[in-house]
Amino acid sequence: MSLIGLPEKFLEEIFGYLDVNDMMNAWLAVGKDGSEGYWAQVCKREGYTRLEGFDDSWKNIVTYNINWRANKSGTLKYVLDSTNILKSQFSIFLDQESDLDS
Repeated sequence: MSLIGLPEKFLEEIFGYLDVNDMMNAWLAVGKDGSEGYWAQVCKREGYTRLEGFDDSWKNIVTYNINWRANKSGTLKYVLDSTNILKSQFSIFLDQESDLDS
């Protein structure tokens, strides 16, 4: 039996028993995301909180915390004179050179 065909609610129940890294990999494997409420519960369980002033999804907060603990924290890249101020949120790792440094 494949997990891919199961409804999201069942997957949330099953994946809730996994640690955070395995949980993220399991969601990637089935090609689904889980509900915002599910990720809020994961954040509460793990002690992750939203930063004041950031309207990010709970899943992004989980991802950011995993990357931070793995020493792969993302940086925010600002593009001046643009209506879309964030070029790529949390997708550029600190070990890569920034375009703003040159």
